[in-house]
Amino acid sequence: MDIALVLLTISALLGAATGLRFKALALVPIALLIALVSAAVLRVSGFGTGGGIVVIIGCLVLNQATYLLIQIGGLGYGEVVPVSETGA
Repeated sequence: MDIALVLLTISALLGAATGLRFKALALVPIALLIALVSAAVLRVSGFGTGGGIVVIIGCLVLNQATYLLIQIGGLGYGEVVPVSETGA
């Protein structure tokens, strides 16, 4: 069960990092990477098919939810303030 929490945490961090740096199209390859790596790790850890599918879906949903939260919060890409406006 610990591995499921680790996978969920990593997925959330990837979603947040993606939201800070990239546009939404970057979620497609990242989702594929998350699904493949999660499936491999869960298979090696001895998770069954049903439990593995639930964890993978949870990872994908959490990844996209954190991306969306970063974008809604206004911390996403394109929020760079030019040096001349900061007064430095």
